[in-house]
Amino acid sequence: MASIRTLAACTYSAEQVEAWCGVRESSNYFSPILNKVVFIAEQDGRVVGFSQMAPEPGVVEAVYVHPSHAGLGLGMALLRAVETEAVARGIAELVLDASLNAVEFYAKAGYRSGQSSHHEVRPGVSIPCVTMSRSLRAPSGA
Repeated sequence: MASIRTLAACTYSAEQVEAWCGVRESSNYFSPILNKVVFIAEQDGRVVGFSQMAPEPGVVEAVYVHPSHAGLGLGMALLRAVETEAVARGIAELVLDASLNAVEFYAKAGYRSGQSSHHEVRPGVSIPCVTMSRSLRAPSGA
């Protein structure tokens, strides 16, 4: 929630940010992640970031980093961990809906921008996003 409230607050309205935060508590994540791939970054026993992928159909669902660790490469390391696991599972391409504040991050990671989209964070409240994708196949001739 700190990541959303701090890093997305310049891009989205207070209503959108609070709807996005919703009831995000660690106890609410156990059941929904049973069929997901999740990587967690810890420092001194505290979670400072995580990434999440739905292996079928190859969707990056989340990369969050605590604001105190933003800009230090942790988000990229969490994203690369998801990509490495995707390659190991034979997934040829990953897709995601990037929040507007994260588009540049994903572009630097090699994701291509696609269509504008919206992600409903709560019934009646959505945030604009950009659908992005990245091929995990090695370039021809490599």
